[in-house]
Amino acid sequence: MSKYGPRLQWPRKGVPIPNNAVTLRHTEPNDYPELEIWWNDHAIADDCRHTMEKVPDKTIDQMFHTWSDEDDDRRFGRTTLGPDGHPVGHIIAKDYTAPDHNATMTILIGPYYQNHGYGSLAMKLGIKLAAEQLGAKTITLKAWSFNLRARHMYESLRFKETGRAEHAVERDGHWFDEMVYEAPVSMLLERIAAEESARAEGEKLEEQRFEAERQSGRTTRR
Repeated sequence: MSKYGPRLQWPRKGVPIPNNAVTLRHTEPNDYPELEIWWNDHAIADDCRHTMEKVPDKTIDQMFHTWSDEDDDRRFGRTTLGPDGHPVGHIIAKDYTAPDHNATMTILIGPYYQNHGYGSLAMKLGIKLAAEQLGAKTITLKAWSFNLRARHMYESLRFKETGRAEHAVERDGHWFDEMVYEAPVSMLLERIAAEESARAEGEKLEEQRFEAERQSGRTTRR
């Protein structure tokens, strides 16, 4: 076991994770020790932080409590769970504004689970929750310009760059911009529903093909 806790059996290389592999739940006390480690690891939380100085565990706990405990029609925080129920990340929606009904979302994905689709699945669940709980009409996401992985994920979900703040953050003596992405919730939900429908149809066709091959094998053996 590493300092990050037990590693999930998922994801296996070359095997797509199912749509229901990721779930969201309210953050619980046992989640905080892992979140403390992740927040102080620049390889994990680099895009969520302005500086990378070590933060005391107590301060991190207070921060995640603020994000997670204030759960109402203006904000929420959830722990992201993997297929075995172990935390793989955290997602929040905050800064909800009226009458624009805009919410800003931030996502943190822990070690082992990056670059495997967990972030995208968690973001889709977060979009649905923002629509249901907050009544959000648009969602804003932000990323430092050096974080190409996050920017690619946002763009793959059909978020569009709507602005940037130049020289917003410094890393190793270099300054980077803060990229701002936005998308209407109605469009996002339509896209998510279409993807889920197409995937379900593909799985159904694959089951039918498998059954046909199985029946064909039985006939051949006779």
